[in-house]
Formats: sequence, structure tokens, C-alpha cells
Amino acid sequence: MRSKDDQPFVEMLNRFRTASQTEQDIKHIQSRSIHPEAENYPSDAIHIYAENKPVDEHNNTKLTQLPGTVFNLRAADQYPPNVSKTDIDIVLSKGRSDTGGLDYVIHVKEGARVMLTSNIDIADRLINGQIGSIIKIHVNQNTHKPSVIYIKFDDEQAGKNKISKSTNQFVKENNVVPIEPIQAKIKRRRKSLSLLISQRYQVTNL
Repeated sequence: MRSKDDQPFVEMLNRFRTASQTEQDIKHIQSRSIHPEAENYPSDAIHIYAENKPVDEHNNTKLTQLPGTVFNLRAADQYPPNVSKTDIDIVLSKGRSDTGGLDYVIHVKEGARVMLTSNIDIADRLINGQIGSIIKIHVNQNTHKPSVIYIKFDDEQAGKNKISKSTNQFVKENNVVPIEPIQAKIKRRRKSLSLLISQRYQVTNL
């Protein structure tokens, strides 16, 4: 959607998607290459990597540069009776693509850039891929753990309905969207009865 006004770029992306890119396409992409140590390197731009390790390294670097406390948002899991350790290990090893876009743990700070990893409310534009910044992290006074993340999305229409219906003064005054962990069922296998019920956040770092 963000590239819709640049038709040549859209067409080039489509050629890459179907592995029908031209020599000129490749040269065009390579011409945009820039070293991370370059003075004009856009460090705040979205970074895309082919592997998880550089993703984690980049996210940790960006978090370290921010002031404040790091919160580790870890999934709260419940297992059915008599589930085996093998089944638990298999479920816990599943990646985001097998858990509906939900990570087992994410590390966040106020000011961090994040992205929704699954659809919350399509009509309200709270959809997979929406990007924003964490404005505030509310910590539950009883559990001493984060219970709500307040995000200001780049798309001003994202969460507009959720904000208007909220009775939270902070939400209305700051035009932020409250994001809470959701409960999800994650199966060991497609037809297996072995599963866990997990509370996880629908966001990831950028």
C-alpha cells in the first residue's frame, strides 16, 4: 500500500515476487546499496533481514539506544492435563508463522518502534503490518508486569474507532491505541489434541 503511488516501483517489486526480475531491476536495487557505517545511512528506516539473528541484533541495538527500562513481554502459557514434555517443547519451538504472528517473547521500551504481526480489527485498520511507536507501557501494580502497551500508529486512521470508544483519559488525550495481550490456542500438529493456551502480544520490534 505504501508504494501504490510509485507504479514503476510496484511493477519492479512484482517482478521480484515472481522471480522474473530483469538485469535492470537488479542494477536499480544494487544502486541503492549503502554501508551501515556511512554518514547518510538511514538508521531509522525499516530493516529487513533474511535470518533471525541479524534481526535480533538490530532490535537490541535500537533498544539500547533508547533511555528507560526494557520490558520482556513473555507469553503466559497454560497446558492441558497429561501433556508430555516433548509436546511442550515442540509447541514452544514454533515460529511466528506457526503461531498466528505471535512471538513467545518480545523486548520493548517506551519510544520503541513496533509493528502489528496479526490482524486485530480490520475495519479499524488495526491490521498486520501497521507500524507505530510505543508511547507508554502500563505496569500492573499487583503483578509488576506490563499489562497494556499504548501505541501511536503512523497511520492516523489506525485504531480511530477503538480510541473513540475508550474511557481511558490517557488514550483520548494522546490519541494512542491500547494493545493488550490476547489469548491464543497453539496446536502441536494440525490434527493433534495437544495444544497450549497462550497469552501473547500482537506486536514485534522494528
